[in-house]
Amino acid sequence: MNRAQPGPMARKFIKANLEAPQKDQPPLDSLYSEVDWSYYPFQSQYYFFYGSLMDPATLARVLQLPEAPRLRPAKVIGYHTELWGPYPALLDGPPLHSVEGFACEILQKKHSDLLQAYETVAYCLKPCFIDLLDGVHGVETVEGATFIWDGDRTELRDGDFNLKHYLREQSLERLD
Repeated sequence: MNRAQPGPMARKFIKANLEAPQKDQPPLDSLYSEVDWSYYPFQSQYYFFYGSLMDPATLARVLQLPEAPRLRPAKVIGYHTELWGPYPALLDGPPLHSVEGFACEILQKKHSDLLQAYETVAYCLKPCFIDLLDGVHGVETVEGATFIWDGDRTELRDGDFNLKHYLREQSLERLD
């Protein structure tokens, strides 16, 4: 079967199209790189919290709000936590393991930036599915994001985060 080749002008346009950057598509990431969130315009979404940000007062302080935003009981599946000092670190796997926490709808980029600053470079924002556990019709699954550990795994240890214990320790440190 003999296929007709495109003419010289068509080949020129095809080549230019293949070499041109795709402006309306995100750059291809390697399988191991994290999403470049700066590429995408901000859209409100749920964030899943599993550590100190489960405390409404802490979250309000971090977001610089006069009162605490609405927190909804939630969980993510396919993750587990270890501890980095007193703080939990969310890690991938095992596949069916769930981590419970709270979700909050983040409505402004400013709040997203404040959360990233609070979490430091030890954590990176990753898209995830969040199961909201207080839905009228049972569990409601939404697309959202959470902060996962992005530091050295050797800095982590086994253990569970206890919010009440953490807040009690923080109160004692403030008294010293």
